[in-house]
Amino acid sequence: MPASKLSGTLFLHDTLKSLLMKVGSMANRIGLVIAAIIGVGVGVLGTKLYWERTALETLEQAPLSERTESFFVDLPAQGVTLTHGGRIGLQPSPPGIATFHEPNLKNSLALLVKIRNAEGTVVGFASELEVFPEPSEAVQGLENDAKWQTDWTLVIPGRGGLFLHQQEHTGAGAPMFQHVAETGTDWVGDITITTSAGPRDDGRGVIVGGWGEFENVRGSFLEIDHFTRYTVAGNLIGSIEVRLFGED
Repeated sequence: MPASKLSGTLFLHDTLKSLLMKVGSMANRIGLVIAAIIGVGVGVLGTKLYWERTALETLEQAPLSERTESFFVDLPAQGVTLTHGGRIGLQPSPPGIATFHEPNLKNSLALLVKIRNAEGTVVGFASELEVFPEPSEAVQGLENDAKWQTDWTLVIPGRGGLFLHQQEHTGAGAPMFQHVAETGTDWVGDITITTSAGPRDDGRGVIVGGWGEFENVRGSFLEIDHFTRYTVAGNLIGSIEVRLFGED
């Protein structure tokens, strides 16, 4: 090969080698940049997930005075006993239970239930005691929107318990009872009712007191009922939520 051609070939070889080395170096730098960007992204995402998880755990562990907590009753599965004075359109249960036949108890109702948490685990039990207004006809079948006094006692073994008081009304549930009274057939549908109507100005009931974990709790609550069926026999199918609002 002539010397001039050999020299040209070597020059071209050296040029290509240098170019490839520069390209390789550039690729490495780009790779490092991409890796750095991905690393930062993963770090940011990991930090975000960590703080979200920490915030959730903190909320779950916070005292009631700093959060909202709900307890639920599934009906009829978690109903234990129900009795009243015979003038309310609800079926006493279990069959044969003593009723309030005395004149001073004619407008009264007592309910005992199991209560569960939001995950579906039964965590305690509760009683609801109600005194309806006079005249008794105003609450026959609960079809009229009168107000009455209700007291709840919630007992959560291992944690403590709560005393709650509210004024209650049928509210949006009145047509459900009216349907059965007027047609003699079961009501079937899907209705959610906030039955709490005071005594607070915002319509909430009040946390009267408590013991154990709830000893120093102050605040309010709402009773929220969700029903899908009300039968001619006086049975309610659905759920009750007692939603507590802790306050500092």
